[in-house]
Amino acid sequence: MFLTPVELIALTGYKRAHLQVRELERRGWVFERTVCGLPVVSKAYAEARLAGVATPTRRIGPRLDHLNRVDARIWPSATEREAVR
Repeated sequence: MFLTPVELIALTGYKRAHLQVRELERRGWVFERTVCGLPVVSKAYAEARLAGVATPTRRIGPRLDHLNRVDARIWPSATEREAVR
């Protein structure tokens, strides 16, 4: 039904769950997470992906990774803030 922990390690090359999740996301695999955060991959999906039947998926939704960067144009320096006062 689902890949075993050993199969998941063989697939991703990682033992730690957060690294497995990162690798699965990087490759575009469809998976779910357990309540504990462990990735769960369907055996049928894994077999289809490895056979070339299923295609990689793209993440659906807005890309918000650019919001983590600090942009100098948005955040003025201390001297610029003092000049406004």
